[in-house]
Order: sequence, then structure tokens, then C-alpha cells
Amino acid sequence: MADKIDNQEMQDLIASRIDEEKEIIGSEDDVDEKPAVNKLDKEFVQKCFDSNTVGDSMLYNFLHRDKYACNDTSERWMHYIGPHWEVDK
Repeated sequence: MADKIDNQEMQDLIASRIDEEKEIIGSEDDVDEKPAVNKLDKEFVQKCFDSNTVGDSMLYNFLHRDKYACNDTSERWMHYIGPHWEVDK
């Protein structure tokens, strides 16, 4: 059985994870507009590679932002096709 952690420990873990992700992708303040896929730089890709599965998700999010989203209620992926979202097939 997993050890239980108190609220402060959980908040510290969350804050640490947020800092890790900001280091990988930068803060929202650093982004003026949605970057184009062809503007990926080697440093970002290397940080993603070095971060294993967290880096995989960061790179996926970068490449597919504003195109795909997971609907937690229906447990299905949605694809943005212009004026609306459709269930991804």
C-alpha cells in the first residue's frame, strides 16, 4: 500500500512539477503567439528527450496544441476541424 502524504507535501510536489515543466517549455509569459512547428529549436527537443515521458508529452502538446483535446467526461479525444470540435476517429 502506498504511503499517504499530507496536503503540504502534495502542494510541494505539485509546485516542483510545475517548475520542471516551466523549465522544459518556458512560461506562458515567454510566448507571444502560437509557435509554428517548423520553429522547434534543438534545445527544446533535447530537453524533451532528456525528460523521458514528461518530455514526450511536452513535445506532443507543442506539436498538436489547439488541434486535439481529451474530453474527460466522454473519455474520448476530440479533433478541432475549424469552427467546431469532432470526436477523433
